[in-house]
Amino acid sequence: MQRILILLVLFTTTYVSSLSGQESKGEAHRHHVEKGDHLINLGVSLLPNPGDFALDLLTGGSASGDPTPGINLHYEYSVANNISLGGMLGYYRVNAQQDLSLEDISDLLEDPECAIQCLLPFSIGSTCDCDEPTIREKVNVFTIAGRLVYHRQLAIIPELDFYTSITAGYSFNRRNTVVEQLGNIALDELTTTGVNIPTFVYYVSVGGRYFLSEKFAIFGEGGYSNVHLVQLGLTYRL
Repeated sequence: MQRILILLVLFTTTYVSSLSGQESKGEAHRHHVEKGDHLINLGVSLLPNPGDFALDLLTGGSASGDPTPGINLHYEYSVANNISLGGMLGYYRVNAQQDLSLEDISDLLEDPECAIQCLLPFSIGSTCDCDEPTIREKVNVFTIAGRLVYHRQLAIIPELDFYTSITAGYSFNRRNTVVEQLGNIALDELTTTGVNIPTFVYYVSVGGRYFLSEKFAIFGEGGYSNVHLVQLGLTYRL
């Protein structure tokens, strides 16, 4: 993910410098979106909403998962001079970890003798595996969504494509759970743990897009979402 952010920054910096000569010559280009425009956007979502990634604990209560920045590819078609419709494909990953104490999982040990020995202050000479277990879960999340965008030009900044957007869709996830140092713990009892991933996703945002040329633009938007709160990226106009 860091490599993608670096590439976006390098591309934007290089492209802006290449356009400086054209702007000095007074070559103008269109900054706003018109009916019939096709826009392809590649963005990176940042600042996850931690309240929507709870990790259910075997011992009761909850902790928080750690979502990575997301990668989004969305397409927009301008059905009018100020309205665009489109779709979005997205991906991010959630990393979560739960450390269980031996006392918490003593009732899950199949061997009563090991349960007693592991809970003693000293278990020297014991043949039981008394290391405290750690449950690590990695969830790959894929999102498909629809997008409605309303564009508006501001008199104070006519070069900026100011817009508001509503995104709503559904997420699919693939889980990979790794349990370390389990010893004799009953594996089937661990199915009660897991990261709660939002399946219905939504994002209401306000943003701005600046066209560096007739084809390329940079954009940034922020708002309220149950996944990430900010998105930055590049736009290509077909």
